[in-house]
Amino acid sequence: MISKELESLLISAVASAREARVKQVSLERLMKSVLADLHVIALLSVMNIKIEAILSDVDAHVSAEPSVPGTNEVEIEPSTEMNRVMLSAMLRVSMQTPLREACAIDVLISTLNIKKSGAAEILRKHGLSLDAFLDVSEQSVQQ
Repeated sequence: MISKELESLLISAVASAREARVKQVSLERLMKSVLADLHVIALLSVMNIKIEAILSDVDAHVSAEPSVPGTNEVEIEPSTEMNRVMLSAMLRVSMQTPLREACAIDVLISTLNIKKSGAAEILRKHGLSLDAFLDVSEQSVQQ
């Protein structure tokens, strides 16, 4: 299960892909939506991570995605990488806390857990590591 907030972020990413006329909703496009989540913003702020700088790099990546010419509606599907991250986030949550829904923080954790990914590389480039993010997110849950 996913939270209503994460569902809204997914809808936003799909709408962005539709507007850009791309065939797939990339993980980077989803990450752009995830970085607008208030809980994610709060955690990244505690870590002194510059969200604007990350968004700038994500925007550059997303704007380079090839668009489909024409005016007909484009059939959009999630990228394999995005599917993998979403499934990983949901499995992670169900194994730890069966009644909790996956949220944007879980998507960010699952993204950082990927070794080779454009989205993960952008996050790491700006000083965001999986271990540090897990530490901060666990501390915020305990408070």
